[in-house]
Amino acid sequence: MMNRMETPRNQLTQENTTISDYLASPNGQNKLNQYIPNIAKRQDFQTAVITMIANNPSLANCDKGSIVSAALQAINLNFPLSNQLGLCYVVPYNSKDGRTLGQFQVGWKGFVQLAHRTGMLKKIIVSEIKENELKSWNPIT
Repeated sequence: MMNRMETPRNQLTQENTTISDYLASPNGQNKLNQYIPNIAKRQDFQTAVITMIANNPSLANCDKGSIVSAALQAINLNFPLSNQLGLCYVVPYNSKDGRTLGQFQVGWKGFVQLAHRTGMLKKIIVSEIKENELKSWNPIT
């Protein structure tokens, strides 16, 4: 007999589950099947999400559904799930209701890549400018 405070083994809660458990759960599988129909791509996605959390342990405390949703946004933009590339990030944020959520953010390199993908640019110049370095700027030259 189980007392009221115990959680049944087949019910996963966001607080006590790993990302691997969440991805294997019916809720996680439904989300993946809906957005990634190809089995091989789904397995690659799962590996990338697990690696992403291993590389950033602060994500382990985030709501697992929010991490998967953020990672799916990256896949939707055709960005790899790798912080090292600087295209996009999944960053932990505290929500107003006290939960920690994984939020998708495009990095500056991602914005440059998205601009190139439009095909509407002839040239784009990206340069790091530190405070008080830029005295004037001529858009022609």
